[in-house]
Amino acid sequence: MGHVPVIYVPFRGLWELDLNGNGKWDGCRVDKCLGPFGQPGDLPVAGDWNATGTANIGVFRPNTGEWLLDLNGNGKWDGCNVDGASFAEKDHFHEKDI
Repeated sequence: MGHVPVIYVPFRGLWELDLNGNGKWDGCRVDKCLGPFGQPGDLPVAGDWNATGTANIGVFRPNTGEWLLDLNGNGKWDGCNVDGASFAEKDHFHEKDI
């Protein structure tokens, strides 16, 4: 599919993907919505967390050093037993590095 523009709306924890590539948001029925995943203050990240060739969503929570990753690719937070969560050592990261 190539590069798909994504907007993260932190106050709703919603991810909006411009699937038709027209450069504007056409709503969840035309484009795609993922979430809820994240909360205000989280920083959005995306990556191929489990080497499947498909990027999934995630967030970094600077105030706790938590990384929350959508490992099963369903676009929702299913808890630590299903999705992935890990903590960065606060002494080892700086917001300017993010």
